[in-house]
Amino acid sequence: MGLSPLQRLFQDPRVLALYERGRESLLFRPVTGRSLDEEVAEILAAVDDGAGPHVLDLGCGQGTFAVEVALARPTFHVTGLDISPSQLDRARRKAAVAGGGVSFVLADAARMPFPDASFGAAFSMTSLHQMPDQPAVARELARVCLPGALLFGACIARPRAAGPLTRRTQALAGVWPLESDRWGELLEQAGFRDYRYEQRSPVWGAFEARRA
Repeated sequence: MGLSPLQRLFQDPRVLALYERGRESLLFRPVTGRSLDEEVAEILAAVDDGAGPHVLDLGCGQGTFAVEVALARPTFHVTGLDISPSQLDRARRKAAVAGGGVSFVLADAARMPFPDASFGAAFSMTSLHQMPDQPAVARELARVCLPGALLFGACIARPRAAGPLTRRTQALAGVWPLESDRWGELLEQAGFRDYRYEQRSPVWGAFEARRA
């Protein structure tokens, strides 16, 4: 499992702390189109409309959303998966202080270490654009989700494909924005249905889909 340049940057505790302070303030709202509390409410709606009490947070980072969901739904268990050891260290410390039914796993989203049909709901916030093999991620999400599971996510995204030069430049930086139509096709090919997408700012999009 190799880290991209952007992911390596987030191994620095100072960068992690700065990012978390910004993420939990209103600073990001012009980018994401939602406050942190509003995003948590959207995740909870997806979890409540899912197919069971086991929830996956894909690319959980420092565990902010995983912990919030676990505290709000004490009968559920949230499993956070991330490729960054330093971010998971912070996530585990946060969960130990806050409590709640949450655990964390170090793994690649394109090769998840879970049995088939493990989760009744899944969400991914601010992370899918850091995953280069998005077809594999879509297939793995379909594999580990139960029929009827609801998937919700938000990240750097665009409504249409970028040109070759833009793609190469972003890949060098370790950023692979979702392209809404292509991501919808990948999810449907993997086994999801009812795909919906919303462009929330020029650089940010949100989506949901249900496992068939």
